[in-house]
Amino acid sequence: MSWLRSFVFNLCLILWTIITGVWGLPFLLLWRKGVLVVADVWCDGVVWLLRVICGIRHQVEGAFFQGIGVVYASKHQSAWETIVLWRIFRRPVFVLKKELLSIPVFGTYLRRIPHVAIDRKAGSQAMRQIIEQSQIHLSEGRSIIIFPEGTRTAPGETRPYKQGVASLYEHLKVPVVPVALNSGLFWRRNAFIKRAGLITVRVLSPIPQGLPRSVFLAQLQEMIERESLSLLP
Repeated sequence: MSWLRSFVFNLCLILWTIITGVWGLPFLLLWRKGVLVVADVWCDGVVWLLRVICGIRHQVEGAFFQGIGVVYASKHQSAWETIVLWRIFRRPVFVLKKELLSIPVFGTYLRRIPHVAIDRKAGSQAMRQIIEQSQIHLSEGRSIIIFPEGTRTAPGETRPYKQGVASLYEHLKVPVVPVALNSGLFWRRNAFIKRAGLITVRVLSPIPQGLPRSVFLAQLQEMIERESLSLLP
């Protein structure tokens, strides 16, 4: 049954993406902010498809920082959070790989939606660009989402946290909010099968400013990993 549901979901996801992609073309060409509306509609549709076809629902626990710009540092287990966190945190700016901008059609929309793209080949210059772009977005009242591990990990697995999130902590001078989740239990990395269940997103207390870089990074990892492990069966 899970295989059949997953097949139907993937088929519907492709159709839904084509439909919203075509419907959104006038926004893409004529009204830049309208692309945000297209992204909202597409994400809402995907959430609906997941719930109705796959039986995947979600809940959010913890505090929100509405009306101010913060950096959300989130666990990354699945493609799910790259879609649904857009709605949960109200159109945040994702720190993402520059390669994603090259995907046909999808990448075109990404370029019109404010994000911070990482060019991994640029070295230290890339980090300066990330900080500068993030400062601009924060000044506009938007929040930033970064995945500290830099890639998706399986439930219960962890990788060394990258220095990029520590650089944002040092230079941006805004709250860094750890986010734990368990999406990988139901939509695993590169997996075709989606399993029914309740995904929990847990928003933790912000880490105060002024900590040494190494202390901040260790505390961030400890908080996210501890809470993500607590969400496993």
